[in-house]
Amino acid sequence: MKKLLQSLFILMFVAFTAMAQDRTITGTVTSQDDKLPIPGVTVKVKGTQAGAVTDSNGKYTLTLPSGSSVLEFSYIGFITQSKIVNSSNVNITLVPDNNQLSEVIVTGYGNQTKGKSAISSARVDAKDIQNTSITNVNDVLQGKAAGLTVMTASGQPGSQSNVRVRGVGSITASAAPLYVLDGIIIPTGQFAQDPSAIGQTNDVLSNLNANDIESVTVLKDASALALYGSRGANGVIVITTKKGKSGESKINFSAQVGSTKPSFGNWGMMNADQVYNYERSVLALNGQTPAQINAAYPASMLNQTFDWVDAAFKNGSTQGYDLGISGGSEKTTHALSLGYFKQDGTVPNSSFERMNANLNIENQAKEWLKVGLSFNTSFSNTNNADGGGFYSSPILSTLTNSPLHVYPYKPDGSLFTGSEAEYGGFTGDNFLYSNQLNYNKLKQFRGIGRGFAEIKATKWLNIKQTVAIDLINSASKNYFDPTTGNGLGATPDKSGELIQAQNNVYTFTSQSSLFGNFSLKDTRHQFDYLLLTEYQRNNASNFSADGLGSVDQKLQELGTFGTPNGVAGSQAEYSFLSYLGQLNYTFDNKYSLTTSVRRDGSSRFGANNRYATFYSVGGSWKIISEEFMKDQKVFSDLRLRSSYGTSGNADFGALGNYVAQQLYTYSGVTYNGSGGSAPSTPGNPNLTWEKNKQFDVGLEAAVFNGRLRGTFDFYNRVSDDLLLSVPVSRTSGFNTTFMNVGSVYNRGFETTLNSINVDSKGGFKWTTDFNFSYNKNKVTKLYGGKDIIGGTLGITREGESLGSWFLPVWAGVDPNNGDPLWYLADGKTTTNSYSIASRTENRKVAGSALPKYNLGLNNSFSYKGFDFSFFFYASLGAKVYDQTLSNIDSDGLRWQWGYYKDAGDNFWTTPGQNADRPKPVSGGNKNSASASTRWIENNNFLRLRNVTLGYNLPSKVAEKLKLSSLKVFVTGVNLLTITDYKGVDPEVGVTGNDVFKYPINKSITAGVNISL
Repeated sequence: MKKLLQSLFILMFVAFTAMAQDRTITGTVTSQDDKLPIPGVTVKVKGTQAGAVTDSNGKYTLTLPSGSSVLEFSYIGFITQSKIVNSSNVNITLVPDNNQLSEVIVTGYGNQTKGKSAISSARVDAKDIQNTSITNVNDVLQGKAAGLTVMTASGQPGSQSNVRVRGVGSITASAAPLYVLDGIIIPTGQFAQDPSAIGQTNDVLSNLNANDIESVTVLKDASALALYGSRGANGVIVITTKKGKSGESKINFSAQVGSTKPSFGNWGMMNADQVYNYERSVLALNGQTPAQINAAYPASMLNQTFDWVDAAFKNGSTQGYDLGISGGSEKTTHALSLGYFKQDGTVPNSSFERMNANLNIENQAKEWLKVGLSFNTSFSNTNNADGGGFYSSPILSTLTNSPLHVYPYKPDGSLFTGSEAEYGGFTGDNFLYSNQLNYNKLKQFRGIGRGFAEIKATKWLNIKQTVAIDLINSASKNYFDPTTGNGLGATPDKSGELIQAQNNVYTFTSQSSLFGNFSLKDTRHQFDYLLLTEYQRNNASNFSADGLGSVDQKLQELGTFGTPNGVAGSQAEYSFLSYLGQLNYTFDNKYSLTTSVRRDGSSRFGANNRYATFYSVGGSWKIISEEFMKDQKVFSDLRLRSSYGTSGNADFGALGNYVAQQLYTYSGVTYNGSGGSAPSTPGNPNLTWEKNKQFDVGLEAAVFNGRLRGTFDFYNRVSDDLLLSVPVSRTSGFNTTFMNVGSVYNRGFETTLNSINVDSKGGFKWTTDFNFSYNKNKVTKLYGGKDIIGGTLGITREGESLGSWFLPVWAGVDPNNGDPLWYLADGKTTTNSYSIASRTENRKVAGSALPKYNLGLNNSFSYKGFDFSFFFYASLGAKVYDQTLSNIDSDGLRWQWGYYKDAGDNFWTTPGQNADRPKPVSGGNKNSASASTRWIENNNFLRLRNVTLGYNLPSKVAEKLKLSSLKVFVTGVNLLTITDYKGVDPEVGVTGNDVFKYPINKSITAGVNISL
């Protein structure tokens, strides 16, 4: 018995001693929402200073002092939780705190928690961009992010839109933002060759399926843009595609079908009766007798009329199908998606068809090794309508073919080709005939392959290597039948024409990085860092061939055309080499400081300035966590942030990749009958980056227990060393060269508000999202302070905004005789438009094409299984030059053209009359339709951009059908536009010049989403 008691005493002593000793505790912290690990979580031993911070995989290791048994887990954006230690492995799942501004900011080079970051950004999630009939992801983003301006220049399916972030910061180089897809910088825009100048744009970004996107983050401020150094000055749009998550595989299928119709706004044309009455009244006004008028315009003319508007536009259709499979285990995740989309345009012979196949796989091969591979592939097939300035264009014919004078059919019922004298059409091309035979086809393939390997060397050091290849192949084919107007004009023998072109773009990217996070012994001091080197090389090659005189009209290939009409080709390339360092420091989860430095080298610049350094510094203060805020009941979150930094613009746009180099041309150069070359570009070894300096300050707040959240930002963006063409001595052999001499600033503020208006226990919920932005653009420096006059319409002038109109000032109509009037510089008026157009002192700045205000307003309602949302977008403060109206409301200048619907209203008829329009005269009234402020209009508009009504099948019913969920929905796009603008559409692109625009589309689609 004694020995037994001794043994028990020894065991109790050993157990007590073990409990009294320090223990090593490990674990993993994950998020409740996506089950993914959370790096940077503070793990404290309650009641002590001991603790640790989770690494990039959400893991931690700490020593638990004797006598302690509770761990406390805290992280910005999540509810702080405590857990009793019952074993040596303590895992925990954190719950998001909806009362905090906890959004993750995706920078492209990594993620930052909004609560700790100084970055100003706007994020658009998948739910806001999926299931739409819009082809270009840029257009889907319109109005969804403060500071982002998207201007849709054409309704052609797959066309390019103009995108600007916080204004325009360049005069001659590109002002478009940089695009980053899954961490890789990608080229965007139009790559298709347009040898026939059809006037329609295409954007390779339209090959991207919006349903494959997880989120889009718009980076706007200095702290973020400095990460991209020489390429970040115009803002950065970071696109993240969907990836797999651990768990049972999910299958998602969606389908939608619908119809589209052209949106004409306030625009319209006279019908045949109106043209008949108008032209008779004009003849009478100009002295024709009733007998003469009746002879020229007998009533029988109305027996054969034609509605050209109805013939040129039609209702289109849209359809889309998407299949996604995602899931995985704790070690391997996968996401596979297949998509098909097609939209028929509202102009005959225009359409867009797209096919997508994407695969994303990630594998935790070892505890210390993670690898991933992704492929994003797409193919699109586009039929482009001829642009509005093209003679075979249905859009142009609508405006230039009179419903009274021009009839498309011959007496035998066959179509005129348009070249016949009796046809009478202005263009010499009957599009009803030529549109069936001629075409412009574009096929584009894009494949982006990306692979990475990530090694966890220590708990605070990760090593990552990423390699990506981006391939773009764009092939266009233009055919003009010899019996059509364009084919007839191709050669003297009127034999038709075929033009084929191909463009191949290859981009290689390599990124090598070191990153991680750590804390000091006092865990209130937290750090995360990034060291990265990035190399990117882009090579583009193209060729085109032109053939005349087809041997076999049915076989439309270059080999069947008898006469070569030219072959052309070119090749260009550029490369970037970059080094980036970023360090973020957070103290006590309240005070954050971030700084970055990037060194960039580019082949585009002169030998003396090939490298440049860019930097940023920023900080944030979580005011809500201060002691003096604990007793207040108003704010549930409050944070102040600010940043300052530099970035650059290395995208020369249309200027090309070699503007700094001395170049030679061989085109058209001969010597003594032999081919030769001659200098074409003087070059400038001192040419350097366009530089951007930006200061930002922002306040983020939440009140009413998080039900109302707001972000308020002010920024001042100064762009210096802008590229301008300046005069040089003619002894150099050139008149001008490019130098870094211009300056522009953009200054403004942005507001974003999100509110939960109603969230009842009965299941009814109403939320509102609102964003507003204001931007002031001003040119502050030009070469020698001299104006840059852009032809007869525009000007770049110190003290004025970019995109400024510079025009003769319209003075109205002379009440005595109905003549047009323009103001002279001294305030007097003249009827001589040529004299004022040729003398700049008689021209005035008449506003700018750049909008000053943009806003978006979305309301969402849900009740049990139903959801309903509507989204408004508005743009204010810009001026449009309505060149289309100057052609169709021209006071008789273009007699027998189609007439604008209001051309017959309030024109001058009698002396003393105060009329809106001059006296109409056949052949025009003293050039009254010439360029002037008469054609400048406000393009303010409010548009109902999107309306969606959906119903989710009850879960019990879905389960009986062996489904996870089933939703049916109806979506309307561009259903209503409120504006005073007289043209087809007030949204005409960054140029602000409305020239026979392809109208945007209204659409209604119905669809279904099924999950298994």
